Amino acid sequence: MAKMLVTGGAGFIGSHLVDRLIEMHNHVIVYDNFNKYYPGKECNIKSHFGNPNFKLIRGDMLDYDMLCKAMKKVEIVFHLAAQAGVRYSLEKPVETNNVNTIGTLNVLNAAKENHLEKIILHACKNLRSLPLI
Repeated sequence: MAKMLVTGGAGFIGSHLVDRLIEMHNHVIVYDNFNKYYPGKECNIKSHFGNPNFKLIRGDMLDYDMLCKAMKKVEIVFHLAAQAGVRYSLEKPVETNNVNTIGTLNVLNAAKENHLEKIILHACKNLRSLPLI
């Protein structure tokens, strides 16, 4: 059983990845900010609440210290977090850029600080084909 972190793990794609990883008996930490732009994400992962192999961290991609702590003793990071929405990006371009670029840089630096060797920046097209990790 591997310990994995999924940034953006409560989103549509992230939650399906989390489902599959837990189904494969991995320990999964979801790191998500539950942005108001995309409501209802908690419903995507609520079936895992109470599962000892699941942990939820409500955290911001721009909070480097929190992200770094979330990665302690993690073996693999799936980085799916991003500020979604074309309209939102037009209304708040600086915030969108910060979350998407600085957030990704924070993931890479936190992974380096935690000596992680595996970061996956996008999900597999067919989650059923994920190898058993």
